[in-house]
Amino acid sequence: MHPPVEPRLTDNAGFALVANRPIGAKKTLFTIDASKILNVKTLSPLYPGHTLSAIQLISLHLLLHHPDKEASSDSSFGPYIATLPRDFGFHPLTWAVDDSELIQYLPPSYANASKKLLERYDADRVAVFKYLEGHSDHSGSHLNSSVYLWSWLCVNTRCIFHHLQKSRLDPDNLSLVPILDFANHSSTLPSMIPSAATVPSKPQYGGVGNFELLSAADMKTQAGDELYLRYGAHCNRLLFVEYGFTLSEADQPSLEVEVDDIVEILFGERGNAGAWGRGILNDRNYWKDYTLHVAYPSYRLITALRLYAMLPMNGEVPENDDEFLCDWNAVVSGHKECVSTENEELWVRVLDERICGPIIARAEKGTARLSESDRVGMEMDTIRGIWEEELQIAKSIRTKIICGEDFF
Repeated sequence: MHPPVEPRLTDNAGFALVANRPIGAKKTLFTIDASKILNVKTLSPLYPGHTLSAIQLISLHLLLHHPDKEASSDSSFGPYIATLPRDFGFHPLTWAVDDSELIQYLPPSYANASKKLLERYDADRVAVFKYLEGHSDHSGSHLNSSVYLWSWLCVNTRCIFHHLQKSRLDPDNLSLVPILDFANHSSTLPSMIPSAATVPSKPQYGGVGNFELLSAADMKTQAGDELYLRYGAHCNRLLFVEYGFTLSEADQPSLEVEVDDIVEILFGERGNAGAWGRGILNDRNYWKDYTLHVAYPSYRLITALRLYAMLPMNGEVPENDDEFLCDWNAVVSGHKECVSTENEELWVRVLDERICGPIIARAEKGTARLSESDRVGMEMDTIRGIWEEELQIAKSIRTKIICGEDFF
């Protein structure tokens, strides 16, 4: 019997995985034979002695078998490789590699995250090209950076977790699975799930089993319904940088603004005392990863701002660390609710004036730049939505401060 799902071309999301008949809850949608899945288990025999990571190995294979027009030269995986998208012009990594001005329109946190992705890509590209240069059986014509960008993005945007190695935390637990990558993402709609056999509690030594995907566990699916994958509770910054898309406010439960760059400036302005405070936060694992959400600042940010509000204005380092940090340590350890009433008022004022204020100002400037630009299209619309999200969150926090509302 044919699978109850099939890929269909949609008007606004490319291909989608759609039910061709009614499907019950938690029913098998399709099973992919292990030999048809691209991962370290299936590809390593083709590249004996390699020391490449899973991402590097799979992207190497795609590079060597890049489709020529409609077909791929790979006899085993070619039919699947030929279905992979050809154009990643929408992806921020493409903008970064091409030095596109689009990167300049992004908020600082998005631009910084894109820079880190570029560094990952460059490291993998160097490793793969070094492998090719050392193996005479591969033609030098394969050292094509634009094709490697395509192959790397296919892997980074389409690989899923697949328990292949001894540890579930091993970064090589990745696979490219045919058919599955036609499914679009949703964080709210019912989503498909891998079967327990596909993600075993123990690794499958000496090989890997078939990949089985089940329908949503909490509802039936009707003919014509689209079936989705859920990538996890990721903020738009991660979804955009890794996958090249964002979710609307209605579909995104994790609206947030990262404010690391602003907090770094704040501590930098306090001279030696700021550097000392930064060291304290780093030692306690509270440095960076500071975010604002619609209803509250993250606990990490509150913790950092409480310490910042204690730092001497003259920039001098406190003489007695233990005495100076006593109340702050008590709050961090859960023995006190706050450092002091004065400290609470001060860090909230800093949050309003030195964090929300700058975010609102730069978001308004960012959207104004977009309006002044002659560029149009999906990319500019996405960037505008990103700025509007940051503006909305900062204004929401400021409103709560003005109204005297508690964050928790």
